[in-house]
Amino acid sequence: MYVSVPHGGDIEDFTYEASRPGMVDKALLAVDLLVDLGVWFCLTGDVCTDLCPAGVRFRDVVQGVRAVAVEEGITEHGAFCERCGRFVMSVTTVQYMQGKLKGAEAAEEYLRLCPSFRRYEFTARVKDMRPGRSRVVV
Repeated sequence: MYVSVPHGGDIEDFTYEASRPGMVDKALLAVDLLVDLGVWFCLTGDVCTDLCPAGVRFRDVVQGVRAVAVEEGITEHGAFCERCGRFVMSVTTVQYMQGKLKGAEAAEEYLRLCPSFRRYEFTARVKDMRPGRSRVVV
């Protein structure tokens, strides 16, 4: 099954159980969300928060559950930084973004790094692009 997400795209194998209401229902029924695949489908945007009449920040809930899952060693659905090993995002999100990027090599590399190393890589690239010396002599 495919579902069209509000920001324009499709996610394969998306079901009610993986949706925000489905995840809330499971939490209320005491389903162990740490091992539930549904928590990894969220793209962690603010669409759910914007649509929620109570203003619940579902992204924060999902990120919290994922952090606990990673701490508990449940890592098969996570993508980790190639440099430091920290959790970056869910494999589902990486696959979704790779489909949208379609071979953009620099962007694909960006998906494999945590925010700290993304900034480091960006700074290093800008530094390498500077012509001549780093100081201006008058």
